[in-house]
Amino acid sequence: MIRNDIYCLYKGKEFRFVHKVDGTYEIVTKNKFNIDESFDFYQNEIYRKQIELDEIEDVYSINSFAVYKGEIFAVSRSIGSDVELYTSNIELAKENNMNQIGKSEFIKVVSKTEVEVFEEKKQLNLK
Repeated sequence: MIRNDIYCLYKGKEFRFVHKVDGTYEIVTKNKFNIDESFDFYQNEIYRKQIELDEIEDVYSINSFAVYKGEIFAVSRSIGSDVELYTSNIELAKENNMNQIGKSEFIKVVSKTEVEVFEEKKQLNLK
């Protein structure tokens, strides 16, 4: 699973964590088994619940990376049996025949069998 977002623990379960522009917080999931009657159906099998910061146990970011040909790239998404690698390093992009999508942004789609995907978790302090 490729993850690049902010998550939290709520009642011992992991949810995607959203700090809304109006200053409120909500947790979001597609897993029906993680919810109770206090969650609202949002759309496309997504459930959400507005919460207060003191209700959550932990907040952290998770970002996916991959080792490809000995170098580390960000993984922007999964596409079937492939992953999309991302870098802003021009030399690394040239060495790996990546496609330019912005001024200093490069991507390349490779098979999952060609990479070793891992996640980096960083604690966040919102309180």
